Amino acid sequence: MDIDVRSTDGRDHAVSVYYDWSANWSVGEAETELSWGRHRAGPVEALFVGAAEQRPLKRSGDEVQIEWGYLFVSSQPDFVVASAFGDSTTLLEESGNMLILAGALAQRTGSTALAEEFWSEIATWAQYLLDSGLDPENQLCTDDFAGHMPHNANLAIKAILGIGAFGQLCEKLGKMDEARHYLATAKAWATQWRELADDGAGYRLAFDQPGTWSQKYNLVWDRILGLDLFDGRIADTEMALYRGKLNAYGLPLDSRKAYTKLDWLVWSACLTGKQDDFNAILAPLADWLDAAPQRVPLSDWFQTDTGKQPNGHGFWARSVVGGVFIKLMIDTRRREVG
Repeated sequence: MDIDVRSTDGRDHAVSVYYDWSANWSVGEAETELSWGRHRAGPVEALFVGAAEQRPLKRSGDEVQIEWGYLFVSSQPDFVVASAFGDSTTLLEESGNMLILAGALAQRTGSTALAEEFWSEIATWAQYLLDSGLDPENQLCTDDFAGHMPHNANLAIKAILGIGAFGQLCEKLGKMDEARHYLATAKAWATQWRELADDGAGYRLAFDQPGTWSQKYNLVWDRILGLDLFDGRIADTEMALYRGKLNAYGLPLDSRKAYTKLDWLVWSACLTGKQDDFNAILAPLADWLDAAPQRVPLSDWFQTDTGKQPNGHGFWARSVVGGVFIKLMIDTRRREVG
């Protein structure tokens, strides 16, 4: 299968390709015992899955499905995209994502096995965040439809929490010198972040843009991971601002446009941990679900003033809508620790 993506406007764009597959593709019956693993051929590494017992000649009869062979999934190694903008990738975003998820998985399962297996990669991502510094360069963040932006305050939060999550992993693995270094850096940067982003009534979209604001949805992971790097008053200040910025169908993503992201909106509603704040931010969202003028599969990108899809077509039925369940994770952790 070949996928060719081309820009029609001459500009750079972030592109994500979702490829869903199942082990059922390689077996005849869902109850079949499976075997999976990794295979390397030169520079190419692939994941494979198939029936544990390969039996191409042991079955006969009508309507007998193939029960042999493996499904392999791989990608081109060392794939690099050139950009007229310089570094147009989401290096900081994705490095932070992987570190935060690795830390959360270790906490939830009580196991560092996955982190240990990929420690070299994890340490590389953590070092990249340290080398990049507190103030992000001109990169895309997960909201790539909004374009490149340097000094992104919410992206800086992601980097700080990624560094903190790596520090926690180091603690679990007994790497105490590294743990102290990364956790101390994350704490110092969180203090500096407040000074750089402070705009009086709230915190800026970008450090160099006074008079702006944005949802600081990444901050929710400070609570989930129990890092407590950021002063709790930041979330309180942000929430007061958000409650004053609500449109008919929700809270805009930031001060630039009226559109929002469903998953991030719910994350932002959880920042203070107060049920009243959560209810207030989600009330307009409930109205949107009832009154949205375009009846489409659940969208995670829509206009908060009209309820319509941006440019006539938003994002429909994407897996990211699972982010709306984040409060269940937060409430579960709260019960477990206290």
